[in-house]
Amino acid sequence: MKRAPHQAEPFHGAWRIDFHDPTRDSGTSSYLLSPSAVTTEAAARTIACVRHLTASAGTARRHLTPMVICEVAFRPSTSCRGCALSWAARADAGAAEPSEPRLPIEEYEAKVVGFGDSVADVIVSASPEGTWGVEPYRDPFGRVNWANVRVDISKAAMSTLRQTPYGLLWLDQG
Repeated sequence: MKRAPHQAEPFHGAWRIDFHDPTRDSGTSSYLLSPSAVTTEAAARTIACVRHLTASAGTARRHLTPMVICEVAFRPSTSCRGCALSWAARADAGAAEPSEPRLPIEEYEAKVVGFGDSVADVIVSASPEGTWGVEPYRDPFGRVNWANVRVDISKAAMSTLRQTPYGLLWLDQG
């Protein structure tokens, strides 16, 4: 199923992992994983890879170029920037109760570069004019490898993508 990068997803409250064949425009294989069974991006990647290998084990795809993960996204049941900021601030402060004294939410707000449900959403919110180019991440078929964008954002160590139950925050660490 082809979809626009920012099109609304038909599911909420689950991890979605997309695979593409890097050598041809053969569509997308997607896997949905329950957040009750999978709590981290790394676990979602691992489980999706195992499921994908199992699903394609007996097919003609076995001898083809392996498919690669192009997006890992957690689509929250409720997407809310303020809730995500509050959750991150409480988690970093080790606070379990929202009634504890005012947490440094303003400090987190000042660090937000972008917010959304996926890396694509975060990039659009960070650069609505399209100045944050994703061209280097496109394959010959025009698909963006959002997993590589995620890696490069984190690689610089000046910013981080923070997954919360309410959405994905791109935070400047500078």
